[in-house]
Amino acid sequence: MEPSKEVYGGPIKLTEANEMIREFIDLNEIIEKKVKPIRGKNPNPQRMARAAVLNKGSYNAFIFTKDLIMRFFDGREKDEFGNPESSNFLMVILGAHPKKVKKFGSTFDAGSFTVLTAGCERRIVKTKGKKGKKEVRFYPLNIPKAANEYPPKKVIGHFGEKEDLAPGVDFTPSEVSARGNYFVME
Repeated sequence: MEPSKEVYGGPIKLTEANEMIREFIDLNEIIEKKVKPIRGKNPNPQRMARAAVLNKGSYNAFIFTKDLIMRFFDGREKDEFGNPESSNFLMVILGAHPKKVKKFGSTFDAGSFTVLTAGCERRIVKTKGKKGKKEVRFYPLNIPKAANEYPPKKVIGHFGEKEDLAPGVDFTPSEVSARGNYFVME
């Protein structure tokens, strides 16, 4: 596919979102998760302990405020020279805490799962070399706090429909989370 024609998501129906959530939960329940050392290498005990912490998590939902996300798009973030920075994409990144840390009113063990969001700019660039092939690259904003973090606390079971909304209405994923009545398992 030509880099300029790539698609990065789109609206889905509430029923589709619920099917995907249920499928993730169902599949996650039957996956055998275990921590094992890499073949031929002596296991690092601290790394193995962090991997065990990461392995025991089963989170699937992370909530960010509109303000935290919009700061990447509305131009209020400034680079080191005071110039406004603005994204045209949002990247969601899975991560793990490299050490035990206290923040957001909680303590997180080394290896505990987390999710990051970062505003980024999509650029089509020519690669070096004889053919000079075009490729898509994403660059983070040049701002002091270039990402948000939300350590997991919730597992979403499903999105329910509000009484005043017709079933099967199209929503983008962010609208689904904003409009749905859902239950939360902690």
